[in-house]
Amino acid sequence: MPETFDGLKKLVEKFFKSPDFAIQYTDDAGDVINVSDDEDLLSAYDWLQGQGPVDLKFNIEKREPVQAQLIEPMQELKVQPKKAPVYKAQPEKKESSSSESSSDEQALEKDMIV
Repeated sequence: MPETFDGLKKLVEKFFKSPDFAIQYTDDAGDVINVSDDEDLLSAYDWLQGQGPVDLKFNIEKREPVQAQLIEPMQELKVQPKKAPVYKAQPEKKESSSSESSSDEQALEKDMIV
């Protein structure tokens, strides 16, 4: 049995001739457990050791490539990308002020306007 998930994955790829598959096993409670990394694989081996003389049977399911899983539903919905709105800066309005303010205050106000 492969010691790493990559080793198991390479072994399965030889038979499926595709990298698009799911590896699972069924535990004694009937739960389907996904194996997708070294930790999952080691958990499966640990589970097996506690079961006595039984075989660990992996279920291999071929699946569609990820890109097809995303694109096809979008095409069915006929979703079209939208362009983001473009906002133009508005010209700065000059207000006449009846209050007396210093030129420093006016410059400061002007700098604060975005």
